[in-house]
Amino acid sequence: METRWRLAWGESRDSRAASEVLGPQLEDSRRPDADPVLTPAARSGSSFWSAHSSRVSTTSGSSRVCSGPRPVPESDKDTIQETKADLSLPEEWETRLANTMTLRTVQNTMKHAHQLLQLLTHRYGSSSPVHISCWEGSIEKVAASTKRSKATVLKLHSRQRELTPLHIAALCGHAHVVDFLLQLDADPNLAGVYNYRALHIAASSSPAIVQLLLDAAASPAALTDEADTPLHLACGYQQLPTIELLLKALADPSAANNFGVTPLHSAAATAALEECDVREAKAVLLLCSGGADINARDRQGKTPAAVARMAGAAASLLTFLQAGAGSQLGFVLPGSPSHSSSEASSARVKRWANDLLLEGGQHRHGDEDQEQRSSYVKELELENAQLKKTVRKLQHDLSDAQINVQLLRDSLDVQALKAPYPKDTEHRLLDMDQRLKQACARFQDFDEERQSWEQECEALRSQIGQREKARREAQRMDQVDAESVSMGAVRNPALLASTSILGLAVILLFYFLRRKRTTKIPADGLFDLQLLGRFNGVTGPIFMGVCGKVVNVSSSENITVGEGYGRLWAGKDATFALATLSLKPEDANKLDFTLAQFTEDQRKALAGWYKHFTVKYPVVGRLREYDGWDFSEIEKQAEKETPFGLGKDEQKAATGADEPVLLRPGDKVKLQGTADDKLDGKIGVLRKLDAATGKFEVALVDEDSSVLVKPNQISKI
Repeated sequence: METRWRLAWGESRDSRAASEVLGPQLEDSRRPDADPVLTPAARSGSSFWSAHSSRVSTTSGSSRVCSGPRPVPESDKDTIQETKADLSLPEEWETRLANTMTLRTVQNTMKHAHQLLQLLTHRYGSSSPVHISCWEGSIEKVAASTKRSKATVLKLHSRQRELTPLHIAALCGHAHVVDFLLQLDADPNLAGVYNYRALHIAASSSPAIVQLLLDAAASPAALTDEADTPLHLACGYQQLPTIELLLKALADPSAANNFGVTPLHSAAATAALEECDVREAKAVLLLCSGGADINARDRQGKTPAAVARMAGAAASLLTFLQAGAGSQLGFVLPGSPSHSSSEASSARVKRWANDLLLEGGQHRHGDEDQEQRSSYVKELELENAQLKKTVRKLQHDLSDAQINVQLLRDSLDVQALKAPYPKDTEHRLLDMDQRLKQACARFQDFDEERQSWEQECEALRSQIGQREKARREAQRMDQVDAESVSMGAVRNPALLASTSILGLAVILLFYFLRRKRTTKIPADGLFDLQLLGRFNGVTGPIFMGVCGKVVNVSSSENITVGEGYGRLWAGKDATFALATLSLKPEDANKLDFTLAQFTEDQRKALAGWYKHFTVKYPVVGRLREYDGWDFSEIEKQAEKETPFGLGKDEQKAATGADEPVLLRPGDKVKLQGTADDKLDGKIGVLRKLDAATGKFEVALVDEDSSVLVKPNQISKI
């Protein structure tokens, strides 16, 4: 009884050996006209393997494995069991590639192929006259059972994870049935068993069906449950036409499945086991010409070259996959001398693959290759001519641009000569000259002071030398006197006088060295921030800037050198810090602000501090940096304000001191004049100043809370 329709990868050993159902055009390897010996070139385009390790051609005829469903006789059940047990791979695969991810990928593909056919023979999933007609391959029966209705076909292809009519037609290799179903809007991307699409099934057997599915917008990037793409199956079964079709459809040649195996891993392993050299490994060349990554690694870290080496690949194939030197391949690669040795390995392999394919790798497409090469040469010549034309145009444009630039420069020079000087040029020149003279005068004063100091130092050194000489002479005389007089004799009065004079000279020198070098105040009272910085209490009196005015605050007890407000504002401008009640060092000498950005409370605070400093302390000059600023509103408001912006009605509630009280974090304070009567008289500890609100944070003693109060609502204890 005929059993070929129900066997997944081959028939029983007693009847025949056949290639896989999902392989290309299943045929009987024992038919009389079969070629028992296949050349390496033929093997490189053959089916991946058969059930009994026999290789068959990929260009065979139209033999069919499916002749229609029929019941399985009891006498054939043993044959089915024998077929299930006959799923082992050729010995070379299991020995050379043992425990590799590539072998596991191949084993999973075989298992899925057998199980798909078993599901088909056991009528898995939906079963209808359309399913049976697609199995038989009768276009007339398919048309009659569907009544050429798109709705019927869509309904039959609406359920996923089962064998639809399109899957069955692709599985059985019926291209005309596939075309008929696609014309009736059958979904080419519907997922079937194991997430196989029709394109996965056709990729292992029929380039014609692959072309039909791609024309119907089938996705070449679809994935099975094992993340295999159609290109994985086409490379596994060495379907060269299908590989070309998928690469033209922009299939990813470097896509990795769940084991990290890429199509190049499978193609390299097959070429190595078939003992193909690099010219005969067509699938490898096609993938590399399509941009496959030769450095891709599976989950074990193996590259295609490593897998090929384990499978016993030829030296030329290994050198090619490792992107080695062209001379190691045993032949001269076309175009190699014109490329630098620093060329990237991926680009080098891609170029080699294209050259090998064009030079004679695919002899069956020799005429097409010659036509492609001629077309490519014509395209290059056309592109070269277009580039030359573009270069000439750019050179012409560049020449015109240079002429225009020169004309523009000449025009600007003429306009600059004709243009009148600005109206305030003379005023600016006079101001610059005056500043230069002032700088020269300051430098001259500094030089005179330096010379005077050097002269004083030289005179003191001379006096010290004379005193030292006199002291040594006196010591010598004392030694002489000590030898001639007794211990009780009165010492020479000259020695006592010399010693006294020497001590006085030392004291005078110490006083001179410790004396402060006082910086002179400019005669015109015009300061800048650099000059103001010298009046810091060390090299001169303590000056500070407020609203463009420079005031002498040396008499203040709260502004001392190196601590408190003196550390913050001595020799600096404090306008911004006073307005914002800031105690941050970086807010001193700050000029990147405008009066308009201050709030009403900040304006009042600044006006109060302006009145305090300008009334109590002498104004000695003004700051050059504030030339052009208008502080008239602040000065007008200062007439009715006191420090911290208090009005006249609130003056009695203030601290009573005319100048600020120095407060530090940790100081004990007493609350007074608050809106809450319960808080008045409470004792607290000062924590910090809230710069955003201008209030102090006070932690109440004996209570787990803190309050924010104004500066006039606390008094230091």
